[in-house]
Amino acid sequence: SFRSTNTNEAQSRRLSELASRRVQVSKQKNHASKEFQHADAMEDTVRNKSAKDLIAFLESSDIYPNTKGDVEALLTRQYAYVKEERNKCHGSPSNHGTAMHRSRDLDAKYNILKIYINSVYEIEKAMTLSNWSIIDFHLKRLEFDKVPESDHSGRSHVVSGIIRTKNPDGELGTIPEKQLSKHVLYSGDNEGNDTKELHLHNNFSYTLQLRYLVFDMAEGSPNDSKRPIKIGSFIFSLNEIERNCPSSGEWAPVWRKLTNVGQIEIAAKRRAADKDYVMKKKEEVRFGLKGQVDMIEKFNGDPKIPSDARLTANVKGIGGVSLLHAAVNLLDSVSLIEKILKLGGDPLGESKCGTPLDMAKKLHHRACEKEADAKRQHKPKAFIEGQAKRCAQAKRILDILLAKVGSAPGPDRLPA
Repeated sequence: SFRSTNTNEAQSRRLSELASRRVQVSKQKNHASKEFQHADAMEDTVRNKSAKDLIAFLESSDIYPNTKGDVEALLTRQYAYVKEERNKCHGSPSNHGTAMHRSRDLDAKYNILKIYINSVYEIEKAMTLSNWSIIDFHLKRLEFDKVPESDHSGRSHVVSGIIRTKNPDGELGTIPEKQLSKHVLYSGDNEGNDTKELHLHNNFSYTLQLRYLVFDMAEGSPNDSKRPIKIGSFIFSLNEIERNCPSSGEWAPVWRKLTNVGQIEIAAKRRAADKDYVMKKKEEVRFGLKGQVDMIEKFNGDPKIPSDARLTANVKGIGGVSLLHAAVNLLDSVSLIEKILKLGGDPLGESKCGTPLDMAKKLHHRACEKEADAKRQHKPKAFIEGQAKRCAQAKRILDILLAKVGSAPGPDRLPA
């Protein structure tokens, strides 16, 4: 009886797991199906309909799923198509009315897609601003599958290389030369030339432009009469490194294997980015958002654009998050928020983050709580004043959005 009960429970668990997997597979299939539908609808709108129709399609609330791949499919591919068609059209001079109309329509679509693509990136930067961190790392060891034999022809039998980043591209430094052997130790050896500790900024949540750490390894020394021979490049995603770093801030080993070459080990740890760096990124984001709003104004004022094709500031990014969401999240750009509202930004626009009004309410509540906590904990006067200023700014932004919604006609109007 005991064995029978255990058997029934095990069968029940297996059936439950199987049902769960089926549901998950079904969701994945539905998501993939929606992606294809969105891409097909986008392609049809870009190729067969007007610039006005393209704006209406892009401003609809249900076309933006939640991944980078969707953005690429929906925007970037069609932008490349329009750019190519536009170049063809401009390269074939014609005064025919139909040709002129097509040229103006392609110009409008080109600028619309350009604004949307740039806005998607700026919106994501704004929404992930608080997630910047610093990754400290140093090289520990190399393990080769097979050690190349020395050719004794003007090239040292050593391993050397450089450390660089990708997105953004930059060189961090050189790797100390070591005797080429199956196991090459860098950290903890007794030769006094360990690799120094290096630092990189990363934003785990900003997935539209992943950052990479690259170790380019070579046989030979740059000082040899013959140039070093490239062995291979070991590439780490900074997000992968950050995933391996414990929240305690302790060092953690991270490995990367390269087929037919070997593997490399680094030690890494994660810490929060300093306030000055985050403020610098915030200023960059503010400038970027303002640039997109200015581009919308410029587009609407261009006499060459078809008169019925007019953009609003309801430009959306991943998950329906809009320019207004992004500006509200900065919590210190009142003039930018007012400009977006003037261009038709919707405080009640739904997204994966709720509406901009929802966000403003939460930010105001959080700012007030922090001010109250600072007073209760008897923080320094300057700190309390800073929290009070932030709370007042959040209240001002909330009042601006409430006033906009309160003045809206019809069902958008909030109850008194």
